[in-house]
Amino acid sequence: MMRRPPRSTQSRSSAASDVYKRQEQVLKAFLDEFDLLYSHWHCCGFALIRQDWLDYSCTLGHKVTVRDNDTEIYSGVAEDMDDYGSLLVRNAAGKIESFDFGEISIRSC
Repeated sequence: MMRRPPRSTQSRSSAASDVYKRQEQVLKAFLDEFDLLYSHWHCCGFALIRQDWLDYSCTLGHKVTVRDNDTEIYSGVAEDMDDYGSLLVRNAAGKIESFDFGEISIRSC
């Protein structure tokens, strides 16, 4: 006769299964949204995606630091995103540079 596993094992197995199902749901939602945006970009260009990014950005208007390999390479105020998706940052001297790489962090004022 087969014995049932202890109750605690069943609970852990059920919890792990629930986590796995939730991970699958999150991944599916992400891939569905990515597919939609990619299809839109492919047929219509970047303008709508850029506008959405600008509408939801918490970076624009804030002081930022741009780092590459833990080295600060630029700092200033995040001004805009160009037509290619690069972040435009204005330094204290008024010079604007574009960045499409590195780590961007928001500094407190």
